[in-house]
Amino acid sequence: MANGFEPRTEVIARQSVHAPPTNLDEEHFLPIIKGELLTVISQRSNQILIVENRYNIQGLVHTAHVQPTDIYFHEDFFLCDFTTRMADKLLSDKATGTFLLRYNSRDSEKIVISAKFKTVIHYSFNKSGGGIEYNGIQYQSIPSFINKCTNEKVLEGCLGNWLKQSDLNLPTLSIGNIVTLQSIQMRIVAGNVAVAIDDFPSFNMLCLSVVKKRQYTVIRACKNPDWFIARDENDLEGYVPGYVLDCYIPQWFHGQIEREEAERVLNKTCRDGTFLIRERTTKLGMYALSVWCPDQVVHVPLAYCNGVITTGADPKLPHFSSILELVDHYKQETRFWTSQEECVRVLFPLSRKETSLPEEIQQMDMESIEMYFKALKEGKEHVRDIRLMVIGHHGAGKTTLTERLMGKPFTQVGSTNGIEIHVRQCQFNIKTGHWTKNRPGSAYLDDDETHRLRLLRLLESPDPDEDKSSVIEEFKRVGSPIDPILHKSSSNDLSNHNSSSASLTNLDSPTSKDVSMSMNDSPVSNGDKMVLSYEIDTDNNDIARYKFSEGTLKMIETTFGRRRHESKTDSKLDRLGFISMWDFAGQFIFYATHQVFLSPRAVYLLVLDLSKGLDQFVEDEEYPFECNDMQGRLVKDYGDFWLRSIHTFCGDVQGEPAVILVGTHRNEMPCREDEKEEYVEKFFDDFRKLVENSPVADHIQPEQFAIDNKLSDSEFEPLKKAVVDVAKRQKHWNQEIPARWLPLERSLSKLRSSDVKFVSLDDILQANQENEVKITESEEIVLFLRYQHAIGSLIYYEDDELSDKVVLDPQWIIDAFKSLITCKKFCKLHSRLRPLWAELQEKAVLKDELIIEIWKEAGLTENKDILLSYMEKLDIIARPKIVPEDGTNVQIDFYLVPSLLRNWQQESCFQNVFQPSQGSKLCSPYLCFVFDEGFIPPMIFQRMLGACLSRYALFSPGGEVHIYCNIGIFKLDPCHCFVFKTENSMMKVQVINMVKEKVKPALCDKLRRFLTNQLERELCRYQQSTPFSICIECDSPDKSTNSLLNCKELLKQEKLPCYAHTNLHVVYADVILSQWYPDYVDLHNGQMTQHNWLDGVPMVIRKREVTQKDLSRISQCLGFNWEFVAIELGISHVSIQQSKMDYKDRTAMQIYQTLLKWKNRSGHLANIETLVKAIQENQSVEVNWEIIKNVVDQIS
Repeated sequence: MANGFEPRTEVIARQSVHAPPTNLDEEHFLPIIKGELLTVISQRSNQILIVENRYNIQGLVHTAHVQPTDIYFHEDFFLCDFTTRMADKLLSDKATGTFLLRYNSRDSEKIVISAKFKTVIHYSFNKSGGGIEYNGIQYQSIPSFINKCTNEKVLEGCLGNWLKQSDLNLPTLSIGNIVTLQSIQMRIVAGNVAVAIDDFPSFNMLCLSVVKKRQYTVIRACKNPDWFIARDENDLEGYVPGYVLDCYIPQWFHGQIEREEAERVLNKTCRDGTFLIRERTTKLGMYALSVWCPDQVVHVPLAYCNGVITTGADPKLPHFSSILELVDHYKQETRFWTSQEECVRVLFPLSRKETSLPEEIQQMDMESIEMYFKALKEGKEHVRDIRLMVIGHHGAGKTTLTERLMGKPFTQVGSTNGIEIHVRQCQFNIKTGHWTKNRPGSAYLDDDETHRLRLLRLLESPDPDEDKSSVIEEFKRVGSPIDPILHKSSSNDLSNHNSSSASLTNLDSPTSKDVSMSMNDSPVSNGDKMVLSYEIDTDNNDIARYKFSEGTLKMIETTFGRRRHESKTDSKLDRLGFISMWDFAGQFIFYATHQVFLSPRAVYLLVLDLSKGLDQFVEDEEYPFECNDMQGRLVKDYGDFWLRSIHTFCGDVQGEPAVILVGTHRNEMPCREDEKEEYVEKFFDDFRKLVENSPVADHIQPEQFAIDNKLSDSEFEPLKKAVVDVAKRQKHWNQEIPARWLPLERSLSKLRSSDVKFVSLDDILQANQENEVKITESEEIVLFLRYQHAIGSLIYYEDDELSDKVVLDPQWIIDAFKSLITCKKFCKLHSRLRPLWAELQEKAVLKDELIIEIWKEAGLTENKDILLSYMEKLDIIARPKIVPEDGTNVQIDFYLVPSLLRNWQQESCFQNVFQPSQGSKLCSPYLCFVFDEGFIPPMIFQRMLGACLSRYALFSPGGEVHIYCNIGIFKLDPCHCFVFKTENSMMKVQVINMVKEKVKPALCDKLRRFLTNQLERELCRYQQSTPFSICIECDSPDKSTNSLLNCKELLKQEKLPCYAHTNLHVVYADVILSQWYPDYVDLHNGQMTQHNWLDGVPMVIRKREVTQKDLSRISQCLGFNWEFVAIELGISHVSIQQSKMDYKDRTAMQIYQTLLKWKNRSGHLANIETLVKAIQENQSVEVNWEIIKNVVDQIS
């Protein structure tokens, strides 16, 4: 082949090439590492070769990236794999004249003679055929030139002892094919950077001492496939056995995740410049940079061209050999422009370590997150239990269905009042999905054998400081450009496909003790792509769980061939899971309490009565009050209510939690026997159509069931199996929790099974001390309780007067509330209670006297104060604040029950109080909370009213309290009040000055932040997305209903057109937003600015010492140039850099640890005022002042 490469020609890689090109989607380019020896199979074109490595793996390479081996490549006297620094080290103590012959590592067309004379000198020569050129003289062979230099002083001196390959004494390691296959890892991410998974003590001067967990740069592959040449952090170079190095996977690389998932995790940060790198799901083998910007998440596809990576097609853009190099470059540049002319700043990496945590932990403070990581190091347990929530309308057969699923025979049962909870009542086989019979004995306890096995596995957990085998394996995917193995090649394409695949599946692993990356048992469906979950558990405590395509995982498996460490206690514990069931009452009166216990860690069965049509009215016969608008709803409305509730309170991840439709009363359907199947299909199809254009539809699973509760147990088996299958598809399945928490969890279960409703914190500490395996720190016990609270297992509040109490049985509180609102018959029989009951029915006023009498009858009086405190904390009831016009103190002897409030009927006396002209300075324009889903989440407004009741006094002109289920009026200060109401599927608030003066912007600003923060808390108990927008209503007259302007957009643009009027007009931000956003618009002189805002805070608050929780929240709101704040506080540059090194790629933790150093050093002088002023003094620091103000507001 003229000017080409003959088949079976050996070539060597000139350079490391990590990135496959995108212009040849059908081809499979082989990532190569410098110095790697390859064999030419054929030449595709002048630019492309088909090559094969020594392990039969084939792929394409560019001819520019390889060169033929010369005639001396296999000679013993020629050192192919050597660097200048290694030559200096080897020759430094050798006799004068000792020399070696090697390649020039920078220029493959040259060779180098390194010789020891007075010093070590390196002579570089141009290759000329089989010889070299020196001083214009051509030498036909290298040995002839060496012979001349030995006899004559051609160089600095005469050459003497010739060091050869055989003198290096590098052993052949019996580790199979791992080293060469290691060069096929996904170097596109980190290039040649590797991390040591084991120590390797150097046994001669040419070997590099390797320390476990440290990073190394692979310089080149060696002719001996067992070795690499690597460089450490001190720039020392030497040989390293390949089996001790794994691919380094940076924390900002999140694997193959959907675009929407990247947006979800980035939106939680709200820090400009926060970024991650992801593998794209729409174009396999391709990657994208996703960055959080103030207005949106920007996705920048990464392009490959001729083995390099860029951020676009423009040839003038910088080119990089790996994504790691690209990221490091743009972090230094801080910003660049995309092809869409978007300014993107790459500042703060989003660590997958933090995003892999349970959602409940992610929402905690920095100290708690770090403590959770520490607890995981001691041992982990996988979450494989299922919480099954049975929901639906009144009378649908939920309780009967629940009992049948537990294996109980059919019986006629009454309606559920509140929630019936059956904890860990059933077992199931994780692999088959088959349910075992209901468990005997207590519903709260593990059987002794299960507990023994769980404890044994904890005791056998390896010490975190012991040696671990690791597998950080590499990536490859079916049909992707970097897949030379799995692609189905034609006869004219890559050859030896079958043999190469076979060789990969039989790889043996080295003697390793742990697995840092392991694949789960079964694939997870992701649309039309199959995705497998696996975890990377490196020595850097990386506990992340990722999803990659099946081909990628095959690449991982074949790159290193290492096997997963098998547990000594592999037993029925790994095969069995447990199911807890929650049977929710269908009566509307209990819906206010249901949201408290909804969880994203659940599978929901939405039960619908097939004997009733979707438009049929279901009467709530057990509704205790005489109120026509609450006596029932349509079947479809009940279903829609539950789907909206689940989506609002739990739907952080698209399609989760899962909802399975179950139709009951199949035997009572209004159709003939031969029409039943068609009837069922139409019933479910009609219901799906009702919600198909709503985001709630994503939760409904394809599985659906029509059952008759009277049938045999076998009829329920498909439903049971579907529950397990659906649960295993959920994000939280198989998550890891600290194993040392298990004994304390069992201790609390024992107490709960003994009918203990609540305990003190001291009781918890004592129970921990009595366990075989203890939680060693009291702070971690508090973390354990907070986590158990977050997942709904118990109720615990750390930061208030309830911090010393733990409610073990949440149903206890529901039962207490149930007793209050279902005691109609009891109250009617006692004349003294009849007016109190009437007041509860008509005005939602729950008098203390009524509570005492009812709970005396129910045996709850002893714990009255505790029960009421928790019901207040859960916003089930609220103790209102009332300030009469004369300013006298009023003893409040009642609670309001927001869920029982009636609709406002627009009484004339109420209207007459509030009629200031819209647009005047006597009242603010309406601030509106508009929900992205197009509806107000169920019971949200009632819960918001409860929050307002606990903070603000009710406005009561003439002694009349005005609060309804759709409107409430509250006092802000002696001169201001505000109206909070629902209207047109949004929530609206307006501030009014009652003495006919201008409304104070500071009051509006504080109210806006309170309502926004409270709404986010209500919507984000299990998630951190905020599915609503804040808008301002145009206050000009003659407006239509479409008069809303997005506040965020208006602040950004400064002015927007308003189309809500007959004549178009312009709305200016500094006018209409001056009251609600005083710090974000140009203000008149004398009004509050960001700098004098602090002056309005009471001195006692300003001088209060900051807490760790304060610093945790504030660290989340500092962005670019945060280091200047630390310097202003007196923290040294060295100390700042130490925090960055300790918490690499975890920006919030870097800031938190730095601020913590300031707090620890300054003591009581580390107060709110000092910190805020340090932030104010540095205008270049990006700050979210909303969060800082909210922190101060909560203190006050």
